[in-house]
Amino acid sequence: MPAAWPSSLPLICPRCRGRIDGVAASARLEPHPIGFVCPACGTGHPVIDGVALVLPDLSSWMREEHPAVLCRADLPPDLLARIVDDAGGVLARDRALLSAYGDGGDDAVRAWARPRLPGPGAAILDLGCGVGWTDRPDIVGLDLNFALLRRHAGPAVLADALDPPFAAESFDAVLMLDLVDSCRLPLGALAQATALLRPGGTLLLTCAFAWRDDITPRADRLGEDDLDRVLAGGGPDSWLRYAVIDEDEFDWTLQSGPRQRCVYRVRAISARRLGPVDVDFRGELTQAFH
Repeated sequence: MPAAWPSSLPLICPRCRGRIDGVAASARLEPHPIGFVCPACGTGHPVIDGVALVLPDLSSWMREEHPAVLCRADLPPDLLARIVDDAGGVLARDRALLSAYGDGGDDAVRAWARPRLPGPGAAILDLGCGVGWTDRPDIVGLDLNFALLRRHAGPAVLADALDPPFAAESFDAVLMLDLVDSCRLPLGALAQATALLRPGGTLLLTCAFAWRDDITPRADRLGEDDLDRVLAGGGPDSWLRYAVIDEDEFDWTLQSGPRQRCVYRVRAISARRLGPVDVDFRGELTQAFH
């Protein structure tokens, strides 16, 4: 089960972020018996099995995903397999994901990322974390899959990487490990990660450029040269700018089935965020990606 949510890291209501009379506005969530509540709009955001559910339309998500929430995490494996086989749908999908990512995936990504992480006391966010790429209990994990988040060691929030419920410049480091080619708007995810980083903060990014038509529209994909240009400040938003610290390439092995493995050639980039970001753009940024 994820660690308790740290009081030093406030969550922002995703329904209240925007502009009022041209000024950026947001509302911090407050503790509540169910988990959190927004004092401005009254929306409740429950915490279930240690995972904070912070979405602008939680009801729609729950209608689709409630089997994963209601399926107990302490069931014996054989019984859980029987339930999943009979139920199919969301539970079958999650079983396949846990089979592939349940142990955190291949050691190659973790071995690359671990020595590049800031030490204890730093605020670190893992965007699209799944079960988590490290076992550090101080790393905040964000993902849209409840079954994977249940296994995250650190504080966990179920939210969209294109609409993360945090204030600008909240983190010293942001991880985007195999997220860029696994989301519908890669440039949007990069923009949000940049907004969440403090000046001089570290971005750790890996990408296999293994795009899927059912996830990322072709027009929104980034090639390797595109990614380099965006990180150098040559994208549509010049404030999205980094100094690359080091780069690497290595094979990443994914157990995609009981008798099947897929090997991807992954590009890894460690970079430092340059320059300040005008925090007023966060509301517009979020609205643009919906």
